[in-house]
Amino acid sequence: MTSTPYVQSKPGGNITLICRAFGIVPDPALNLVRWIFKGTLLHETERSKISEQFVRDTAVFKLSLAKVRVEDEGVYACNVYSSGRRMTRIHMNLTVNGKLLLTEKLFVLEYPARGRRQSYS
Repeated sequence: MTSTPYVQSKPGGNITLICRAFGIVPDPALNLVRWIFKGTLLHETERSKISEQFVRDTAVFKLSLAKVRVEDEGVYACNVYSSGRRMTRIHMNLTVNGKLLLTEKLFVLEYPARGRRQSYS
């Protein structure tokens, strides 16, 4: 799983957070992403859009924010579920007004059926 570990924006800018998951079944019906910000599940709004794209065994999940505000600053979590189980979670940091903080956590993915362990940063 990879992501954009940090994104910077000025107020009023547009940004996209990207979360990629590898080794999953390329079927949107079996995969789900949940974007979390300040403990709240995010949904699409006039300013935020959630999209996904599948290419072979890779899923690309995006959270796009328009007209960024200072209150949008903080850590966003991308939780990816496949076949009902959470595969991984990764944190990304959005800074507004040019204050740059780097926040990224590494998680290990386990594929019990394949007996394989992989880690991504």
